[in-house]
Amino acid sequence: MSNVELLKSPVWDEFQTAARRQRRDPRKLLMDYMREYLEICEDKRLDQEIQADARRSGYSEEDAVEIVKQLRREKVARPTTAKNAHKLPVSRKRTTKAT
Repeated sequence: MSNVELLKSPVWDEFQTAARRQRRDPRKLLMDYMREYLEICEDKRLDQEIQADARRSGYSEEDAVEIVKQLRREKVARPTTAKNAHKLPVSRKRTTKAT
């Protein structure tokens, strides 16, 4: 569908009417929706990447969650500086994968 076809479509007319009822510029609102959609797509891609990394790590989901919780507790317990932020101790108990 071309831009011209979109602007002539009943859906665009309805969208404009709904946006104006909320005192919003339809074009700006559409841009906001498109940005939000792109952010959601990026979040989904990152989530899939994290899940793949977690599967390759050999940790069970419970172990991974516990490692993150422990890291957060330690971070809250003592403020870190940029100089030693990479030195946070984390207990990493590996579990064997069931095949």
